[in-house]
Amino acid sequence: MKIDWKYFATTPGYKSLKAAYTDSITEKNKSRSKKEYLATFHWAINRAKHYAHVKGVPIWDILDDWEAKRSMWWFGYYRDSYHRKIHSNQLQPRGLQAELKYLKGYGRYRFCPRSQRNSVLSTIRRHTPKTTLKTKPRWTKDNHKWAAQRRRQEEYRRKVKLEKNL
Repeated sequence: MKIDWKYFATTPGYKSLKAAYTDSITEKNKSRSKKEYLATFHWAINRAKHYAHVKGVPIWDILDDWEAKRSMWWFGYYRDSYHRKIHSNQLQPRGLQAELKYLKGYGRYRFCPRSQRNSVLSTIRRHTPKTTLKTKPRWTKDNHKWAAQRRRQEEYRRKVKLEKNL
């Protein structure tokens, strides 16, 4: 994936990140060294590059989106807990087998057997079709006809009863 770095340097996301970085370097009460700020700046660019490669989106779109969502100090925002690496096994599973494999290996309840079992069962229920070809329908077409006739007869009886009462 080729990156046009000249264009990337003119995007609003990069400009915003660069401005936050220079503000942190030039502020009087420095809580960190310039090396730490520079390392975090490079980390943010490299992580955006990683996301762009995995998702197939240009890097400037990723960084613009991150900067638009950022509502805190840039040094705290760009860290591994907010922007984790994306591995192939972390992508959203497709189908029942993949989802079950995910739940058993990396799922939310991997350390709690009871919750994991409940999660697996609910996943299976969600993927199971409501009716299959093997099951017979509860009502046949004749049953529907008879039920409709009964409803019509009851409506007619109610009307006749109301007319008699008036």
